[in-house]
Amino acid sequence: MALATISPHSPTHEELTWCAVQSRTPKLRTLREFVESEIVLPEGKYRGRKLRIHRQPYVGLLYDAIDSKRWNRIVVVGCVQSGKTLCGFVTPLLYHLFEHKETVICGLPTIDVASDKWTMEIYPAIAASQYGRFLPRIGPGSRGGAVKDRVQFTNGATLRFMSGGGGDEKRSAFTARVVIVTETDKMDEARESSRETDPISQLENRTASYDDFERRLYLECTASIPTGRIWREYQAGTQSRIVCPCPHCGDYVTPEREHLRGWQEAQSKVEAGQLGSFACPACGGRIDDRQRQSMNQAGRLVHGGQTIDSDGTIHGDPPETDTLGFRWNAFNNMFWSAGTIAKKEWARWNTATSEEEAEREIRQFDWALPAEPTDIDLTPLDPREVRQRIVALKKGIVPKSTTVVSVGCDTHKRHCEWVAEAWTDAPVGHIIEYGSFPVDCDAHGLFNGLVAALGQWRNYLLRGWHDETGQVVMPSVVWIDSGYFEHTDAVYEFCKQANAACGSTLFFPSKGYGTGQKRVTSYNAPTKINQDVRFIGQEYYLSRIRRAGIFLAHVNADHWKSEVHQAFTIPAGDPGSLVLWEGSPNEHDEYSNQITAEKKLEKYIPGRGEQVVWERIRRNNHYLDATYTAMAARHYIVEAAKKRGGRKDEWFAARQGGRRR
Repeated sequence: MALATISPHSPTHEELTWCAVQSRTPKLRTLREFVESEIVLPEGKYRGRKLRIHRQPYVGLLYDAIDSKRWNRIVVVGCVQSGKTLCGFVTPLLYHLFEHKETVICGLPTIDVASDKWTMEIYPAIAASQYGRFLPRIGPGSRGGAVKDRVQFTNGATLRFMSGGGGDEKRSAFTARVVIVTETDKMDEARESSRETDPISQLENRTASYDDFERRLYLECTASIPTGRIWREYQAGTQSRIVCPCPHCGDYVTPEREHLRGWQEAQSKVEAGQLGSFACPACGGRIDDRQRQSMNQAGRLVHGGQTIDSDGTIHGDPPETDTLGFRWNAFNNMFWSAGTIAKKEWARWNTATSEEEAEREIRQFDWALPAEPTDIDLTPLDPREVRQRIVALKKGIVPKSTTVVSVGCDTHKRHCEWVAEAWTDAPVGHIIEYGSFPVDCDAHGLFNGLVAALGQWRNYLLRGWHDETGQVVMPSVVWIDSGYFEHTDAVYEFCKQANAACGSTLFFPSKGYGTGQKRVTSYNAPTKINQDVRFIGQEYYLSRIRRAGIFLAHVNADHWKSEVHQAFTIPAGDPGSLVLWEGSPNEHDEYSNQITAEKKLEKYIPGRGEQVVWERIRRNNHYLDATYTAMAARHYIVEAAKKRGGRKDEWFAARQGGRRR
C-alpha cells in the first residue's frame, strides 16, 4: 500500500511515517560540526553559551586533524587553562557517546578519580547540552551523583571507567571501539600485581577486536617529564605544531618561550605585564595581542619533517605513523594575553620560593614542554670507597667485642646471596663473610630445590665463626627474603623446619618494600601492636603469618639501603660504620659493585612531585639487599632484647643466637 493513498491524518499514516524516518541511517556529523552545534560551556567566562572555535583557534586545527581519519591514535598535549581537558577529553567522549551512540572506555589513574571526573567535568557538559535527556534517572550518575565504574545512558551508550590500579582483570573483560584516557602520565607503569604490560597498553588492547581504521584511542595530559608517556607518544607520532603567518615578514612561524620579550628588563610584576610581548622568530618584529589573535586565526598545522612557504604551501608528507601528536603552547592560548604570560615569567625569576619548582610549572603548564630532569644523587658512593673499607681481620674472624651476629639472605630461582655482619654495642659493624650458594630447581622444582639449598646453608651457618680468641660465635638472627611470590611458601616452610630443629626462633622470612624492589611497593608502617602485628621497629615490623605458623619481617628497603650506604661513608670504627675483612686485592670487587648497584635519588615523579627513590644502575644488587636485610635484623634483635627487659648477653645466651662456646 502506497503511503500517498492513505489519509495523512490516520493512525496508519503516522505509524508508517515514523517507521520510514527511523529506518533512515542518520548522517554522522564530524567532530567539529558536533561540537559547534551541541556543546554548551558549563562554566567559565562563556558559561551557558555555545562552544565557538574562533575563541581558541587551535581547537579547529585539532578537530580537523581528527576528522581527517588519517590517524586512529590521538595524542593531545597543551597548556593548562586553555580548554585542554574540555577539547581533548570531554568533547571527544561526548561525541562518541551521543553522536555515534556507542560505548566508550574512559581511562583514569585510579578508580577513585572516576567520581570526581564525572561530577566536575563530564556530567556538567552533558547536562548543559541537549543530551542531558539521556542521563540515567536512577543508579550511578543519575542527578549528578557519584559513580563507581560505569554510567549507562538511556540512548543505549555506556561510559565505562577503567583505572591504572588493580589487577589486569579489571581491564581485560570489557571491549569497545573507543578508549579515551586522561592524566595519561600517571598510568604509565605496570603495577606490582600486574604480570602484563602497562595499563595504557592494556586499555588499548580492549579495542583489539576492531580493525585499525575503526578503533580510536585518545590520550590527553599535561607534559610531565621527557620520559613521560604523553611526551613519548607525541615524539613517536606526527610531532605536529601550529604555524602562524607573521604580520611583518609573512613567514609561517611557531613562537615559543624564548620569543616572549620585554619582561626581562621589568622592575616589577606589573611592569613585566606592560612590557611583555612576543617577537617573530623569523624577523624579530614585535607582535601585539591583536596581531597574535589574527595570526592564530590563520594558523596551519605542520607535521614533523614538513615545511611551509610564506604563501601557505606545505611541502613533504607527514611521518609514517598511526598517531597524531598534537601540541599547542601559550602563544596559541587566546585566554591569556602576552602580558599575563610575561608576569608569570617575571614572578618565577624574582618571587618564587623554589625557582626550580616554578621553572618546572612554567614549562609544563604554560609551554606544554616536559620538565628538565633534575635528579640529585643523595648518597654518592663509589665502589672503590667500599672495597677500601677493610680492617686487619681475615675472612670469618669475628671481632672480640661483638655482641650480635646478624645474617641476611637474598633468594633467587637458581642462586642465593647472603651476608653475615658482626656488631658491637656501639654499634660498629664488621662484615665477616658473604657468599652465594646454588639452587637446583631443575632437578627438584623451585619449592623443594630452595628448601633443600637453604637447609644445606643452615648447616653451614650453625657451625658458627671464630673470634680473635678462638671461641666459636653463633649467628644471633637470620632473615631470609621471601618477597618474590614464587619463593614465599618455600622460605616459610624452611624457617618453620629450621627453627623447630634448632629449638629457637633464629630464622625469619622477610619482605622488602620500596622503589628498588623487583616490584615497586610502598612500605606502610602499622601504628600499634595487635593480634597479628607483634613487633614494630625502626622502619620494619613483624607480623604473624597464621597459615604458616611463623612471623614475617616487613622491611622498608629504601630506608635500610640508605643506612647501608651511610654506614660505608662514616669513618671506620665510629658508631654506625661498616667495614669489610682484609682480603686479596680484588676480593671485594663484585661485592662493592653490587653495594653501589643502586643510587638514592631525589627526582620529580609525575603526579607526586619531588620524591626520594632508589634507582638501579647495574643489574646485580643482591649483596645490597642481603646487607640491608642483615642490618635491619641486627636492629630487631637488639631492640627485642631491650623490650624483654633482660640483659642482652643473658637473653642471647638463652637462645641459639649470639652464644659463644
